[in-house]
Amino acid sequence: MDARDERRDDPDPYTTHPNPARVMMFILCMALVLVGFYLMGISFDTESPWIFTAGLVLAGGAFGIPMRESRS
Repeated sequence: MDARDERRDDPDPYTTHPNPARVMMFILCMALVLVGFYLMGISFDTESPWIFTAGLVLAGGAFGIPMRESRS
């Protein structure tokens, strides 16, 4: 059996190309982190604790979204 055939029959989905949904999830979460950081930066200029809190929740939530999936 060739080494290429062994990789093709590998049942582990994390060693193959990523699912397009995972790529879109990464792009969405990266955008949420950047928007959250932007809001936290703006809050210092506007001196608004609510904008900072919204940015903190948004950036923190972006890390929580991918963690809801299990690897089982």
